[in-house]
Amino acid sequence: MPKMITHNLKTWPNIFEEMYKGNKSFDIRENDRNFQIGDQIILDEYDNINNTYTGRHLHAKITYIMKSPNPFVELKNKVILSLKYWV
Repeated sequence: MPKMITHNLKTWPNIFEEMYKGNKSFDIRENDRNFQIGDQIILDEYDNINNTYTGRHLHAKITYIMKSPNPFVELKNKVILSLKYWV
């Protein structure tokens, strides 16, 4: 069984806010970290205009990963992560 990893990821304010409100339960990311179901993610809100972190964080667990090949969408080098959040 693979070791569960914690990934720290930047998230822009408009996307972070929807995740924080519980409206967005997925994230599309480059498939460059070997994401695994059960891995934890710390989403750090990052102000992309001022190039600074805001100090807000969300914790999430990966519950499902959609990647290519997929009959419905071509993801190329990306994955869609289903996430379960907690603050």
